[in-house]
Amino acid sequence: MPNNIIFRFIFLAILIAINSFESVGQGNVSYTFEEESLESALTKIEEDNQVQFYYVNDWIDGLNVNGTYTARTLEDLIDELLFPFGLSTIKYNQDSYIFLKALKDGQVIESRLENGEVLKKMVVGDAERTSDIATVKGHIKDAESGEPVVGATLYSKTLKKGTASDYTGNFEISLPAGEHIMTLSSVGFHEDKLHLVLFSDGQIEVSLVRNTNSLDEVTITGQAEKDVVSEALMSMSVVEMKQIEYVPSLLGERDVVKTIALLPGVVSGEGTNGYSVRGSNLGQNLLFVDGAPVYNSAHLFGLFSIFNPGVIENTTIYKGTMPVEYGGRVASVMNINVKDGRNEKIVGEAGIGLISSRLNLEGPLSKKMNFVLGGRVSYINRYLDRLKNSNIRKSRGGFYDVNAKLTYSPSDNDLLSINSLLSNDDFTLPNGDEINYNTGLASLKWSHTFSKNSINHLTLAYSTYESHIGSQDSLLNRSSQNRITTGLIKSDFSFYSIENHSINVGLEANFTNVDPGKEQLTKTDGVSSVQIEKEHGLEVSVFAGDEFLINDKLTLSYGLRFSNFFLIGSGTSYQYESQEAKSSSSVIDSTTYSRGELIQSYGGLEPRLFVKYAINNDLALKFNAGRSYQYIHLVSNAASVSPLSIWKLSDTNLRPQKADQASIGIFRTLHNKTIELSSEVFVRKINDLPDYKNGAVLINNPHLDRDLVSGTGRAYGAEFQVIKKTGKLSGLLAYSFTRSLIEMKSSISENQINGGEYYASDYDIPHNLSVTGDYQLTRTWSLSFNWLYNSGRPISYPEAIYNQSGTPVLFYNKRNEYRMPDYHRLDLSLNWKTPNLKIQKNWDFSWSFSVYNAYGRSNAYSIYFVREGNLPSAKKLSILANPVPSVTLNIKML
Repeated sequence: MPNNIIFRFIFLAILIAINSFESVGQGNVSYTFEEESLESALTKIEEDNQVQFYYVNDWIDGLNVNGTYTARTLEDLIDELLFPFGLSTIKYNQDSYIFLKALKDGQVIESRLENGEVLKKMVVGDAERTSDIATVKGHIKDAESGEPVVGATLYSKTLKKGTASDYTGNFEISLPAGEHIMTLSSVGFHEDKLHLVLFSDGQIEVSLVRNTNSLDEVTITGQAEKDVVSEALMSMSVVEMKQIEYVPSLLGERDVVKTIALLPGVVSGEGTNGYSVRGSNLGQNLLFVDGAPVYNSAHLFGLFSIFNPGVIENTTIYKGTMPVEYGGRVASVMNINVKDGRNEKIVGEAGIGLISSRLNLEGPLSKKMNFVLGGRVSYINRYLDRLKNSNIRKSRGGFYDVNAKLTYSPSDNDLLSINSLLSNDDFTLPNGDEINYNTGLASLKWSHTFSKNSINHLTLAYSTYESHIGSQDSLLNRSSQNRITTGLIKSDFSFYSIENHSINVGLEANFTNVDPGKEQLTKTDGVSSVQIEKEHGLEVSVFAGDEFLINDKLTLSYGLRFSNFFLIGSGTSYQYESQEAKSSSSVIDSTTYSRGELIQSYGGLEPRLFVKYAINNDLALKFNAGRSYQYIHLVSNAASVSPLSIWKLSDTNLRPQKADQASIGIFRTLHNKTIELSSEVFVRKINDLPDYKNGAVLINNPHLDRDLVSGTGRAYGAEFQVIKKTGKLSGLLAYSFTRSLIEMKSSISENQINGGEYYASDYDIPHNLSVTGDYQLTRTWSLSFNWLYNSGRPISYPEAIYNQSGTPVLFYNKRNEYRMPDYHRLDLSLNWKTPNLKIQKNWDFSWSFSVYNAYGRSNAYSIYFVREGNLPSAKKLSILANPVPSVTLNIKML
């Protein structure tokens, strides 16, 4: 669709939406109904008075109303209509009414407090067997899907006592007999209150209504389950997929990785296979999908991620010091949690975009087993064929991904799940070069509840990533490939039996095979190949941690992790002359190891500490510090990692990275915790940080260790964040200042970079600002926007060209001495969703009209150089230099 048509449509839609605003009448109303269905009468009242009713369709099917109602208030009219049918309402916000219907056993009745607030009164236990202390067991579920709500809190402000639901949605709490007002809350759901009338032990079941049924939208939350003040951890953020449905995105493809990049301290550029956290390189971040590690997260060379948004429940990222149960990387860890599937009925979702479409299904297979199935496929070639550039028309490409998950609950104490993901990318360039890369993973998770105070989580996982590049001409065919696989087992025990303590202990082992691949050359006179030795590594860790609630103000979370790494044969280890640069001429000895033989081992203690001091309920100070080791390294000479980027294990000549880091911050909530403010300062130092030598050859290098040097890295900075959770305008403002520097100092001049002075790393991006918002125009129309600004990333410029045997060679003086132009762009999205959302309905439709890079900023993807005389001349390459409009239709079967 041409750009001008998109813009005209968006402009016209905004005008229509704005002119449709009407205020809700506050006076009396009059109606006459003549044997009219109750559903029709309610629809008429909704349209006339700009209100919203939420009810179960079965409650009103076949019911008719008859009569004249004159000069009634709206509330009185609703009560008179519903009373004959045993229905009542609770008013929510200014224009929403939730219908209530008493259960047959009489346990749920209406309760009106002195302040006029209407609650559900739930009678628990037998009034004839009253006890002083009674135990309430219950289950909390999603009112729409029936899925258990994990981590929902049930809290009594009067008693200052509460509990949280476990992974099955179950909870248990002991309270004095009598009446209690309990607050029920969870991120992504409307807060609710229960009026418990407690006589003796009993059971209840309650439902929470998701925020998507109201006008209020939350784009990104700073924490999960708790607000930024009450949570003991810091540097943690959670993204709920249902809450980013309308965040503007490239070609309408919702992307969890790109959304994470809106947070302070996180950067993910166009065409970047991964993300940087607080100045880290892309290989220093650990990414899991349901417990399985991921080595490549990108489709289309980084323009999209491989994660289908329709099957994801939420995503959590820990920046800097991470909880004790995580290790193996020095910068961050991200967990992507896949849905468990609905347990009431089969539902589906379809999305049709300009370059790809998706289809997702979830539901029950039996009373104890649920499934989730999702897939996406692209159709890029149909658009390549229409481009004017004949060279680009010769290109072919496409990607797909498939997700499948089964969840089985054999008993109330057990939950089993099996998850799998397969993604694939295939491209053919105009010159005939072929590129293929794919990711595959599977995980098995078993959670077992031994008692209300002890839970075990067992995870078995397997992950693989493989890439292949082939090129050919009339004289030579070249083929290169590499592969990495990891098998993992982890057992994690949680104990809550000691008052004010939450104890976590566990062990983890993962076995990684790195196949750097081979290069095969097919010439007219024969075939030659280079095979690089495979590497095998075993990492074993044990950990223990405790969160100790010392008092209402001070919380201490601490732990210790011990990790051990073993490099295992077969393989060859080389020893070099200590006063010379590593090369073939400086080798003084070599040792060959057979299969299974130990080549090298490393290990160390990794302490973790988190402290929170709550000044009051809306203000807290936090501090964390920790150490972590990383035994596997991503080797690349570019900030944008290619499919053939190499992973390398620590060996006799490459030590593991060791990071020490700390953060301190202040956290504040305002306006009944609907606004969150946070500010953090952080510092990180990394020892034995690897980088490549000047002139290094990284791809298909059988002696890669000779082209790598190790030094010191340091990063420091500050982050600021403001989140507005509710209201017509909600959103996020995030700013970070980050410096990331590397020092390669050595007595051997060849091992020095920039003369041994500190130089900027590839992700030394001092200023990073993002503004994200969603403005609700009407009940059906909303306008969303993102504006991002990043300082230009460092780059090395050649300073001269000289000829070597007739071949022009670029001369570089200092690494990363210059910077690319600053990056900024604006994304807009106008969204429409079906009106009159009921608690139960069959279909839901939504449209999203978006423009990526709305003002056409020509951001630099890369800088390349051409020869002009005897001097190099810099040229800028932009891949998305113009506004990119898109239209996406989403269809949900509920």
